[in-house]
Amino acid sequence: MEQTITMRTSLVCTVFNEADAIADFLESIRRQTRQPDEVVVVDGGSTDATVSKLHGFSARHPELHLRVEEKKGNRSVGRNTGVRLAKGDIIAMTDAGNDLNPNWLSAVTEPFRKDPEVDFVGGWYQPHVTSSWDGSLAMVFGFKADKVNVNTFLPSTRSMAFKKTLWESVGGFDVSNSHSEDTPFSIAMRKAGKKFTFAPDAVVHWHMVQGYGRLYRTFDRYALGDGQMRLWMSQYVIALAGSAIELLLIVAGFVFGYGYWLVGILGAIGYLSMPLFNSGYRRNARSWYQVPLMKLMLVCGNVHGFVRGLLQKRNVA
Repeated sequence: MEQTITMRTSLVCTVFNEADAIADFLESIRRQTRQPDEVVVVDGGSTDATVSKLHGFSARHPELHLRVEEKKGNRSVGRNTGVRLAKGDIIAMTDAGNDLNPNWLSAVTEPFRKDPEVDFVGGWYQPHVTSSWDGSLAMVFGFKADKVNVNTFLPSTRSMAFKKTLWESVGGFDVSNSHSEDTPFSIAMRKAGKKFTFAPDAVVHWHMVQGYGRLYRTFDRYALGDGQMRLWMSQYVIALAGSAIELLLIVAGFVFGYGYWLVGILGAIGYLSMPLFNSGYRRNARSWYQVPLMKLMLVCGNVHGFVRGLLQKRNVA
């Protein structure tokens, strides 16, 4: 007979200047088929109406057991603060600004109730597609749950859950990393040798960035954290090598003839257009030019951010 374990669950998230989206996010928590025992929200120093809206929502919905804490610092500082304050045995974690499926909390915590040996669970997140821009960007990211390798998957803080004791044993989130803090945390949990379960039905709908400038800055910021932490070195080396080859072809075109430019242009177009054919997302009329441009933003942002990260020292917040 299947054993069911009863544990208290705390939902923890951080916020910063989320006044426009915080109400929808909190409503998606309130609509959960399984409610958390408490919700702990840590504000990182918002300058808008985020905190007042949180307190207002808490007053109107005392059944949510919403606790609001203000703690200036990066996301690692905020996440650690929230987990430290949480009273639950299980910490469910997500990000404000996203929408949670109604069964998200139930799905991301179910493995703990069924198996006392499970220590952390990775849920899933997928792009919130409402426009041609969203659809094109979804192709560039190429996220598909059925492509996940459970043995190597590193869950994102957009959708994960873990035992508080595991968070304590790995030292929490690294406060010197403010850009890609969830990856080192997931790696640490993996290295601890604890039991992991993938929960593909624990879906968070991720609202992606809008505009090429913001997109570039997002990729640059992610890569900066990876460079500081020396993560995914082989992937970034390949990106750097590809960029170097393109530059060499441009120089060669000036010296040896325009044929090298043609090779470089055709190679770049082919590479930047690959998401159009490798992704399971539906193409639209604008994706034929949006996807290559978005991929270009990804490559340039990654190269620039990673090199900056290699050269910069991490600062403890």
